[in-house]
Amino acid sequence: MLRAMEALPCGPTAIIDSPRESERDRGSLDVIAEACAAVGVRVNVAYGVTGRHGHDAALRGLGENERFLLAKAALQAARLFALL
Repeated sequence: MLRAMEALPCGPTAIIDSPRESERDRGSLDVIAEACAAVGVRVNVAYGVTGRHGHDAALRGLGENERFLLAKAALQAARLFALL
């Protein structure tokens, strides 16, 4: 949240982030998205997937991206149906 708040005086309307912490993958995208929403700035976020931490870490990163995208799609669908 601190980085998003520090960026506000520069006038961004959106932030792009690609975290790569190999041991903090599960839920990290939700934390970033929620922090940016609390600050009031849009965010485009995806977990950076590389092989530098090994094959298992790369698979966890891909899994986190998939989990986040599916959850985000479900939320958007729920919002859409709430408008109907």
